[in-house]
Amino acid sequence: CALPIFEATGGYVDKFIGDAVMAVWGAPVALDDHAGQAVTAAIRISDRIAAEHARATAAGEHGFAVKIGVNSGDAVVGNVGSEKRFNYTAVGEAVNIAARLEGLPGVYDCRVILGETTADRVRDRFSLRELDSVAVKGKAEPLTIFEPFTNPAAGSIPE
Repeated sequence: CALPIFEATGGYVDKFIGDAVMAVWGAPVALDDHAGQAVTAAIRISDRIAAEHARATAAGEHGFAVKIGVNSGDAVVGNVGSEKRFNYTAVGEAVNIAARLEGLPGVYDCRVILGETTADRVRDRFSLRELDSVAVKGKAEPLTIFEPFTNPAAGSIPE
């Protein structure tokens, strides 16, 4: 289960949306390195799923894969809704972009994709491979996307 990984990196699961999970770092409690912690969690989760997939395949079982999109930026965070129905969540352009990024790893044959803002915030801790510039609905300029890798010079990702 990925929940301990979210919690160990200062994030939490906001909601489950079909087979997707929306997780948040940096709210409600500020987290200085929220982008780095989110990328750490994304890599740890994708590595864990890949290992489980390999184990299942070796045993002749059906394995599954994961696609993760990570984006950073301003969001409205709090109780959103009406008097009769509301929930604590994050909404806004940065959240929408993260949701769109989640669909792209299959196109680029990878497991994790970062938006530009996240990549800028973590490039000192992770090796990044620029993948492409993509059109994003609602934005005039294309968004450059990146695939993160652990950086051996920075040490391994903490457990």
